[in-house]
Order: sequence, then structure tokens, then C-alpha cells
Amino acid sequence: MSIRIALAEDNELFRRGMVSVLRRVSDFDLNVVAVNGRALLDELALQEVDVVLLDIMMPEMDGIEAASIISNEYPQVRMLAITMFDQEMYLQKMLEAGVSGYVIKDIGSEELERAIRTVFGGKCYYSEVLLPLFGKMLTQKAGKTKQNKLSKREEEIVNLIAKGYSSEKIGEVLSISVKTVSNHRNNIYSKLDVQNTAELISYAYKNRILTVE
Repeated sequence: MSIRIALAEDNELFRRGMVSVLRRVSDFDLNVVAVNGRALLDELALQEVDVVLLDIMMPEMDGIEAASIISNEYPQVRMLAITMFDQEMYLQKMLEAGVSGYVIKDIGSEELERAIRTVFGGKCYYSEVLLPLFGKMLTQKAGKTKQNKLSKREEEIVNLIAKGYSSEKIGEVLSISVKTVSNHRNNIYSKLDVQNTAELISYAYKNRILTVE
């Protein structure tokens, strides 16, 4: 089964490069290429897609506004932000708009393919370089949701993971063994039904799980 893809990117050189990369993958069907959010929405009204690749800063309609509309009108479509901006403001706005992933434009072709397949499969994908931003966002979002399933110690570990700490460093900070950290991490993944760090941080952000004292 092919993955039907739409690309919205205003920079001609980058757009051409993306088109070239995407069309080399046998099961990727790039059937929409737009230069802004407005043109993208016009195309989505005419044909079905599975994954939308969105730039953020575009003329006429930017990626944030387009993502919000797509999230409301085409909830089955998965969205992946591809941008040069690794700033908290843009990351937060795109997450709130409903994207399932956020990657930086210097991404390699293999990682891009992996990101697309991940969001198509219903999971989240974020460039590793963004993980410290998630940690910062967690410290700034006060409050917790009733859906929080984690113990106090597990929340502490989630917060340290969000800061980019390794299992060894977490063990040092909390005065526990690396094996204990690993056990806690496995329990956290199981409780929250996440598969990797990016999904964990996404869940923690969306549900406002805070552990900073």
C-alpha cells in the first residue's frame, strides 16, 4: 500500500530537493506539491492524502494556520512539520495545531523516510535536537491532568529524560541504580503506551506532566 503524501513548501530549491527525495521511495505517492497553506488546502479538497509535510513560514497561509484547519477538517490526515526553526514558540504552536511530528530541514533522507512512516503509523516523531525544548516547555506549563498515571518517582524520571539526561545521569541524580532507572523507564512506556523518547515527551507535554521542584 502506498503512502499518499502532500508537501507544502515555498522555498523552490528545498521543494525540488524534497520532491526528488520523496519520489525515489517506491511506496511513497507524492500527489500534492503546494507553495503555501492556501494552495495545500485547495488540493486537499480535491484528493485524499495520508501524510502532509508542512513548512511553517509560508506566504498567504502559514503552516500553523494550515495545520489547524487540516486537524479540524481532515482529522484522519497525519501532519509532519519540516522547518528550519528549532525554537520553542514554533514547536509549541505546531503541536497545538495538531502535528504528529516536527523535524528540522537539515534532516537526512533516511530519517525523513522514517519520520513519515512513523507518523503514518499513528505515532509521533521529533528530531532529537528538539528534546531539550520539550524539557523547557514542561517546566513552563503548570498543572497536571487527571489522566496522569505516573508515580512521583516516574514523573521525576520523565522530567529528567525531557532534559536529555542519560539513564546513568538519571541514576546519579536520583541516587538509584541504572537497572532501577531502566525498570522505571519500561514501566513508564507501558503505562503511557509509548514506544520511544519522542512519543514520551510528546505525551508529557500534551498532558502537562511536571516534575520540576
